[in-house]
Amino acid sequence: MGVYPEKGQESKVQVVKDPDQSLYSSKLSDIKENSIIIELILEPGEQINLTPDEPLIVYFTVPDHYYGHSIYEFKSTILECHEERIIKITRPKETEITRFQRREFVRFYCNIDATFKYISINKNGDNQLHKASITNLSAGGAALESKKEASPADVIELKFHYAEANIRPVDITVSGEVVRAGCSNTGAFTFAIKFTILKENDRRLIIDIADNYFRKLRKRLVFLK
Repeated sequence: MGVYPEKGQESKVQVVKDPDQSLYSSKLSDIKENSIIIELILEPGEQINLTPDEPLIVYFTVPDHYYGHSIYEFKSTILECHEERIIKITRPKETEITRFQRREFVRFYCNIDATFKYISINKNGDNQLHKASITNLSAGGAALESKKEASPADVIELKFHYAEANIRPVDITVSGEVVRAGCSNTGAFTFAIKFTILKENDRRLIIDIADNYFRKLRKRLVFLK
């Protein structure tokens, strides 16, 4: 049996494409058939700029018999924004709500600039570098957005640079097979890859990056007491 947030429940909202991955206090004011109304609770002087079609992550808690509470998350998209700091977002299916936890291959949402090139033979000799953005990452694979299309079974080489406090700057190169492809609401091509060639050192670096992300995120989920 799954879980679902309740009307009036406290929550945290995270803007997926925010480079600082900021979290904002909020309350689930109403839960409708196809949407959820969220009231942002901002501190004095705190500002947030949101636009329709922007992706968000929403975190909330559920009582847990063993641990007191568990954190759950779901990804959504803004439908409407109002000046009263009220936003309407898409309502997720129960199956789209997942328990927040850190495992070695759990993905985390991000916005990392990257480049890739095709190394499969079915792209007619296209060996140029193409720009992309990594939207989520794990030690097992990644999801990307790009102006360049990719198709299932394509094999690509992906390169990206990562630099953040507590993590030494790193350059990572991996190879992976496209396992899913589509388009975003903005018209960009989206695709997910499963890593097929990943050096052990780079695998550990990605796990360190995920550790750093989840450590900061848990620290900022201050409503979980």
